Order: sequence, then C-alpha cells, then structure tokens
Amino acid sequence: MNEEALKRIEEEKKKRTGRLNLSNCGLKEIPKEIANMTWLTTLNLYANYISKIEGLDNLIGLKSLSLSWNFISKIEGLDNLVRLNSLNL
Repeated sequence: MNEEALKRIEEEKKKRTGRLNLSNCGLKEIPKEIANMTWLTTLNLYANYISKIEGLDNLIGLKSLSLSWNFISKIEGLDNLVRLNSLNL
C-alpha cells in the first residue's frame, strides 16, 4: 500500500468523520487497516487495481461504497453490509 493511502487511513482514524476516500491510490487490494473502522459510513475505493472484494465484513455501518474503475471480477463479501444503500461498481 502506498504512503498516501496510509496517510488518509490514519487521518480518518484520528478524526472519525465516517468518510474515507482511497480513490486513485494504486491499491491492488482493500487495505486490511480499515477492517476495524466500524464507524465508516462512506468508503471510496474508486480507480484502483482491486480485483477482489474482501475485508469489509466488520464495516456494518457502511451506507455508501464505491468500487468503480477497479478490476473486480466477482461480486461477493458484501452480505454483512446491511445498511448499504449505495453501491457503485
């Protein structure tokens, strides 16, 4: 994971705004560092190189998830996200 993504994650952990934007970070996978950020309501992973949806099981407060412009070939791993009302693939 690149330095910019880590910086954004650490900033959200401090501020707890509920919004995390990791778009255009060159990510090949969803960062494990966000697995316990249960307060997130919006997660933007737009325009990366992610191929598999994983590590989101604990994000039960997530209402909006953007995974468009990635390389996802199979949609799975979203069953626990019961509050999700916006999914952008």
